[in-house]
Amino acid sequence: MTKSRSDTTIIVGLALVVLILAGSVFIPSTMGAAIAASSKSNNNGLQTNIHSQAQDHANNNNGKNHRAGNLHPFPSAHNGGPSLTVNALTANNETLHMWVRIQSHGLPVQQGPTPLTIKGVAGAIYQITLFNDDRGRRGSTIFNHWLNEDVNSTVIDRSNPRTITLTQDSVLTGVFNRGDRVSLQDLGVMQLVSHDLYNVERATDPFFPSSHPKNDDDERLNLSTLFNFGEDQIAVGGEPRNSENIALHTVAVGLGQFYLDLVNNQHVSPEEAKQLTQDKYMLMVKIAYKNVFNEDYPVNDTIPNPHDAQPAVGNKSPSTDSLTADLALRTVHSFLPGQIIVNGKLTPILDPSLRGKTLSHHDMMQLSKPLDGTFDPAFLHIEIFLPPPHPAPNAFVINLLERDSSFAKEFDTRFLPPVDNTPVSFEQMLAELKDGHYDKTDNLVLEPIRDDARAAHSPLDAPDG
Repeated sequence: MTKSRSDTTIIVGLALVVLILAGSVFIPSTMGAAIAASSKSNNNGLQTNIHSQAQDHANNNNGKNHRAGNLHPFPSAHNGGPSLTVNALTANNETLHMWVRIQSHGLPVQQGPTPLTIKGVAGAIYQITLFNDDRGRRGSTIFNHWLNEDVNSTVIDRSNPRTITLTQDSVLTGVFNRGDRVSLQDLGVMQLVSHDLYNVERATDPFFPSSHPKNDDDERLNLSTLFNFGEDQIAVGGEPRNSENIALHTVAVGLGQFYLDLVNNQHVSPEEAKQLTQDKYMLMVKIAYKNVFNEDYPVNDTIPNPHDAQPAVGNKSPSTDSLTADLALRTVHSFLPGQIIVNGKLTPILDPSLRGKTLSHHDMMQLSKPLDGTFDPAFLHIEIFLPPPHPAPNAFVINLLERDSSFAKEFDTRFLPPVDNTPVSFEQMLAELKDGHYDKTDNLVLEPIRDDARAAHSPLDAPDG
């Protein structure tokens, strides 16, 4: 028996429903545009459009303009016109099936899961929107940028929707991050922990290279990063590197202001105010540690830290200060987002206008980039300028991923006994995070962090949290 076009349309629609239920196709529950957090009204309109289309089909069996995903024939369906294909990949180069909508001049053309191809009209303008699978803190897939075919280019196109004029066959690929997310508050706290435990002088430092590379800190959570740089620096977050990004800076400044309020307004002695500030800090650390690493902060004990003593290797002298845990803590850089919302406006996190400023409590609760063992491209090309009187050269370009990777080689980081004594690289640590989260099986990353965390409590009694 010959099937009518309407019968075929129904079969296609049912097949799509089966794929959706099987989890093979992601359809956004909110239909919210990636990046734009304020698109709820547009989302509801799109859902209504889809539902209206189904109702129209039920009332009009000719089905000419109601094939799955093809909402309007204009300006596509010109068989001789150039094609437009939209793909989606993770930052680890895995194929994704994300929902995409193609419009032209405000009219819907086609939508569906990637990869999606249309035949367009030469010279027509198209808007392409890729949608997130936003599940909050656990397992979200979030749009990051459009793939740039020029590997030497540092331009990052995050526009979504993206507008193009179709003049030839074109392929657009959206890159997504997939994994767990944390608040900027938790991320800032863990970065402050890294600065509190480690202040490493490096021979490869582009600003102040050291002839004797070492860790110049006491590896204790005592807020030395805040208190040891002069009274006048406490109000602005302590040591200058605590202003590297606005989330970290906000946490450091908040703790400094807490201390100063105790001393100046509540007339608490500096010694007691320092202890109260450290107590507050330790509570923040324990909360952030659990949210980031998905386990409780390690219990403080008297077990010797195996990472405190590294044996001689080859022609290298024995070290009493292995920095494997410092390297492991640097994996939280995979959470760093390239853009954040500041007072309602999407802003590059490294925007020079943010330097020295702090975020509101509301903005500190926004979520990070999903963890996936990759770095946001913004951190692969960081332009830094040191104003006079710093002598030339005073302009630098930093690749944070390269800096973290070279750290392992410079300090010969190793996975120490009781497991073994083999070198461990930053790439090996990041590979453990490609599944999108920290878990108890990530031994390369978490074992050294646990060891240093156990030994890192302030000499003052830290409260349980």
